[in-house]
Amino acid sequence: MPDTANDPCNDYTALDQPWRATNAVGLYICDGYFNWNGWYRLLYYGMSVRMPETRVEMNTCGSAIALYLNGAHPQIADGIVTRGVCGSLGSNSCYWSMSIQLKACPGSYYVYEFKPTPCLGAYCAADTANVTFDPCNVYSVLDNDWRRLDSVWPNGYRGSDDTFVEWSGWYRLYLQGKNAQIPESDWCASYMACGSCTALFLGGSHPLPLDGIVTRDIYGSYGNLFDSKQCISSLRSDPIQVKACPGNYYVYRLVKPAVSLPMPTYCAVALDTPSYDPCNNYTFLNQSWRATNETGGSNCDKNNIWTGWYRLLYNGMSVRMADSCVIRSRCGTDVTLWLNGSHPQIGDGIVTRGVCGSSGSDCCYYRSIPIRVKACPGNYYVYELVRPTIFCYVAYCAAAVNDPCNNYTSLDQPWRATNASGLWICDYSFNGNGWYRLLYYGMSIRMPERCIGRSMCGTNVALCLNGSHPRLDDGIVTRGVCGSSGSDCCSLTYTPIRVKACLGNYYVYEFVRPTTCHAAYCADVNSITPNIGLTTVTRTPASSINTTGTVQNMTFDPCNVSTILDNQWRRKSSLFYDGFSTFDDTLVEWSGWYRLYLQGKSAQIPESDSCVSYMSCGGYTTLLLGGSHPQPQDGIVTRDIYAFYCEQVNSKQCISSLRSNPIQVKACPGDYYVYRLVKPPVSLPMPTYCAVAFDIPSYDPCNSYTSLDQPWRGTNETGGSSCDGNFNWNGWYRLLYNGKSVRMPDSCVNENRCGSYHTLWLNGSHPQIEDGIVTRGVCVKSGSDCCFYSYIPIRVKACPGDYYVYEFVRTSDCPAAYCADVSTITSGPTNTVTIRTELTTNPRKTETNSAVQTTVQTITMAPDCQGNISAKCADDIFKQIEKSTNPVLSPEVVEQVLMEQVLKVEVINAQVPVSAGVTMLNKTETLVSTLVMPTETNSSVKLSLNGLDVQVFTVGPKASLTEIPRLSVNNAQMVIDLIQISKNNNGSAAVAFMSYTNISSILKPTFFNTTKKTVKTMMSNVVSATLPKTTNTQLNTPVNFTLKHIATNCSHTVCSCDHLSTFAVIMQTNPPTIDNSDPVMDLFNTVAVAVGLFFLSLTLLTFAFCRRNPRVTNIALTNLCISLLLAHLLFLLTQTFLQYIQPQQLVCAVLAGVLHFLFLSAFVWMFIEAVLLFISVKNLTKIRSKQKEVLSWKYLTVIGYVIPLTVVGVSVGLFPDGYGSKECWLKTDKGFFWSFLGPICFILAANTILFFVILVIILSTLKSMKSELLRIKQAKSDQRLFKSVILKTMVQFCIVGCSWILGFFPNYSKVLDMLFLFFNSQQGTFIFLIHCALNQEVRQFYIKWWRVLRAAFKPHTRENGDTPISTS
Repeated sequence: MPDTANDPCNDYTALDQPWRATNAVGLYICDGYFNWNGWYRLLYYGMSVRMPETRVEMNTCGSAIALYLNGAHPQIADGIVTRGVCGSLGSNSCYWSMSIQLKACPGSYYVYEFKPTPCLGAYCAADTANVTFDPCNVYSVLDNDWRRLDSVWPNGYRGSDDTFVEWSGWYRLYLQGKNAQIPESDWCASYMACGSCTALFLGGSHPLPLDGIVTRDIYGSYGNLFDSKQCISSLRSDPIQVKACPGNYYVYRLVKPAVSLPMPTYCAVALDTPSYDPCNNYTFLNQSWRATNETGGSNCDKNNIWTGWYRLLYNGMSVRMADSCVIRSRCGTDVTLWLNGSHPQIGDGIVTRGVCGSSGSDCCYYRSIPIRVKACPGNYYVYELVRPTIFCYVAYCAAAVNDPCNNYTSLDQPWRATNASGLWICDYSFNGNGWYRLLYYGMSIRMPERCIGRSMCGTNVALCLNGSHPRLDDGIVTRGVCGSSGSDCCSLTYTPIRVKACLGNYYVYEFVRPTTCHAAYCADVNSITPNIGLTTVTRTPASSINTTGTVQNMTFDPCNVSTILDNQWRRKSSLFYDGFSTFDDTLVEWSGWYRLYLQGKSAQIPESDSCVSYMSCGGYTTLLLGGSHPQPQDGIVTRDIYAFYCEQVNSKQCISSLRSNPIQVKACPGDYYVYRLVKPPVSLPMPTYCAVAFDIPSYDPCNSYTSLDQPWRGTNETGGSSCDGNFNWNGWYRLLYNGKSVRMPDSCVNENRCGSYHTLWLNGSHPQIEDGIVTRGVCVKSGSDCCFYSYIPIRVKACPGDYYVYEFVRTSDCPAAYCADVSTITSGPTNTVTIRTELTTNPRKTETNSAVQTTVQTITMAPDCQGNISAKCADDIFKQIEKSTNPVLSPEVVEQVLMEQVLKVEVINAQVPVSAGVTMLNKTETLVSTLVMPTETNSSVKLSLNGLDVQVFTVGPKASLTEIPRLSVNNAQMVIDLIQISKNNNGSAAVAFMSYTNISSILKPTFFNTTKKTVKTMMSNVVSATLPKTTNTQLNTPVNFTLKHIATNCSHTVCSCDHLSTFAVIMQTNPPTIDNSDPVMDLFNTVAVAVGLFFLSLTLLTFAFCRRNPRVTNIALTNLCISLLLAHLLFLLTQTFLQYIQPQQLVCAVLAGVLHFLFLSAFVWMFIEAVLLFISVKNLTKIRSKQKEVLSWKYLTVIGYVIPLTVVGVSVGLFPDGYGSKECWLKTDKGFFWSFLGPICFILAANTILFFVILVIILSTLKSMKSELLRIKQAKSDQRLFKSVILKTMVQFCIVGCSWILGFFPNYSKVLDMLFLFFNSQQGTFIFLIHCALNQEVRQFYIKWWRVLRAAFKPHTRENGDTPISTS
């Protein structure tokens, strides 16, 4: 069996480089620079090509030397062969020659094992068959209707055979003029033959356009087989080539099928996208025998002519196909067809699902042709049914449903009665779904079948049934719905509804939303019948209640056990006209205690003094608490519930005689309330409990508000039609008038002022600063009544600086606007800079087009920041952007901050270019994100700065783009499917594309780590792409970047990426081999360190034997020798075996830390030795005085080792990654090297100063001693003593480490390097010389031990009983 895993035909790199074509001239590319590795397949714009086999002239194929194959290509049977490669020069066709390996592969293509070429040379690509065209543009049409999937065996189309066809070139499939394709193997079905005996399928998925030409296997399946397991068949035909083309179609390079297959034919399936919405254009299939609960039958869907889309019904009720296993002999047939997969969601659009039929224990023993399915609004599905391939008897199944007589919602709303008038309720916003039974105070009632006059049934247009009610045996019927206008009882027609008569003399209706307002379904009071026991029904509408638990009794504290009630429509701003007036709390099964929330915020039922005009709280009758809330110590109290109709405008309505049933209330720890809610009386039309959230802001509104500078709000402004009901107010606002602080009026304002008709003023005085946040009512004057209209109260706060902030809310009608009292103007500028965003308008009204601006976050800055953005000003802006949820800055401000701070060369830290570059990129992206403006359609913003080009593209919910957006900035392009991204983000998305031209000095290509050490060259500008203010940033399709090359003959590079980041084209080449090593210095280093180590060891050995002689041993010198010995030895071993240690990062870091400690310890002991030497020299004249120790050896040992250990410990704690450079030493990042260099500099400076002080003292002392000796005429031997002292003193210069100063002059000259290496490696030699070799007592010790050794190894003889001479 062949080894397919290592077959180069299955493991190659596609080389699609059109510049290699024989017609490409003018380039000088060299294949000698490429890192060739493995096998390669040549492509030309996605099409297979091969190397030419004949001479190619110079200066073609994108290079000077055009390399061609010197011989014929092999056959598949030849396997891997070796061929020569030639390049011509003049008359010599093979002036340059080399050899490569190649192989012929199934699918009519070749793979080559390319190697580096001579320069300038490149491999050529040519194909005499198809390099001159794109198969998407040149193909043959293949339109044979018998190729369709339902051309099954046996039928009239069974004589075709594709082995008789002379296939040549590329083909595009059609079926009766419709675009078609070869189905993939998972479409295989029982008895499928596609017009013949063997059906041929595509063995794999179709390619994408960017895949180019691909090769796919062809699977075969016999048409006379019925077991679906045949679809996993071992039958194979010859592979074919496939290409995906623009326009959503495919072309195929069909070949003659294998003749071993009996009468094979390529299958075809048409998957056209319908030009209409199938949810609006379908055929009802109301056949009750299709239900899964129907047994037996001999129906056969194979005999039907299926065309288009179908919706399944069961006795008039909507049903769907079964999507789980259905046993045989159901659904009115033998083989029951069910959907092999779940039904789609509405957002999925049209999907394809398999179809199975069971037999025995195998639920998918039979497989029929897959069908297409779509989910539709209204909770139903449509199916594109096709003729099954399975023998008769076979049929599509419909899942059985419940009888609506047993599954309905009771609608006990007496306001619907024909005798109810004076209300304006509208079913237009009716959100019901399913079936309903009409009740009147618990008694059955039905819709009227006669004409009902206007302004009845609690509405304007009363809707009645246009036809009689059905009988029990009629099942579900459809009836028209009428509304009267004048004398014509059915002048207004509405969407028909379905009706069913039920046992018990009642009816159920499948209500749908009327097409206009104000209209509502009626209940005929003349048809009331008492109930003989109501059937169990569903009373709670879907999504009306969110619960976490229920309460059954009072053996608990309701503050601990309550049900959460979080319905956004209960808010006070759910007004009569805003579409949220469709809910009814009489339909809820109330049980136990409830805690109110609004969008997750704690809420409460507002008290009756919060009543405002047009307030509906989601229903028609507003329910408020008739009294104040209790205190925690009050326990459980009972409160009345006040009710009033939402369409009433006079604020006096709030003192209403309407009452609902009382409820219980309890105040709980944590500043919230729980309520024992009960069902309101059905006599109230659509009552709902209101909710209001009084959350405490987590910030001070005086520091985070929107400046509202709109002079038309002034009380001196007349006329206008501005409306604050059209804006989605969010947060706190400060009123300004031409830049000066102003406040709301708190007294009556006449109509037709403040830029609007209804003028809103504060019903109460403004608070003081110590009052904090307070709530104030809002009034509007009408006639002589200053508070005829009452609006939703707002919150107010007094701020330091003599101004106020207001939490404005949307007004309940139009035109109405909040006023600004010009008599309260406070002079002086506000000195604020704001981040602005568009305040979105409410789509329900368009009375005004005023461009109101809002501020997500206000930045308080000094006045000089507005003309000159300093670093501090920029930091403030970035902090506020970070805290804001949707910041927007003007392009001018963004340009100013970018140019003066972010892109400014002076502010970039050159010491840490990588981190500085990353910071610059992040700040740029943050600023650019503020250019995203809210939009309904689409918008684009471009900036062009010195070193930066930016484009921001935004799409909104109503964008109508015909093609994928293409963004273009300096020398770069980006193609991104922003439309698909917006679909995943509620219809809105934005992309920012940036190109940097002056960033190469910061983000150098050498900063990018690779596995191999290479020379890196920046070949393009650095580009960056982000999706600002976009929640779901997942890319469904790759993003294509086109980057133009700089400083090269090549034009551009196209990159396809599945993520967004920062990109650039970097060319890697192998570095030139440079040997920086110096054999002489290496040898000198090794010898010098070895000699130093020898004398250090000898010195320590000497000190060990002379440890009892205080005139020889010295605690500082001993520990200095130990530290130097260990440091030099470990350093020498580390550098010798560096190539083995370096890959082990942890070992390398540990060795660096130990070296750090040992060298620091050595320098500390040098410092101690210098101090001790200074003390000795200072007492030099006191010849007869006893030496006194400054500190004991224990304290000195602690100082010598604890100080360096502390330095190393602190270094590890502050920067644990600072150890382990490539030399296994300290890294230079973030100045970490100063943890070593700092202490060394201090000690060297101190030791140098001490040395010169010592030298001065010695010279002074010797000078005085010399005078004394001359006076007493001392012998010449004493003169030699003075010279010896001077020599020893000078050598001490090296012992205390002062010679390490030479290390501060690196690479200046080779002589300095050798001096540094010699003096510092020979510290042990100098210590031995001064403290051992030149020490008289040590020399005596050496002589003594030398005699002992000689005596030990010299043989002795005893004469005359003499005893050996003792040497002790």
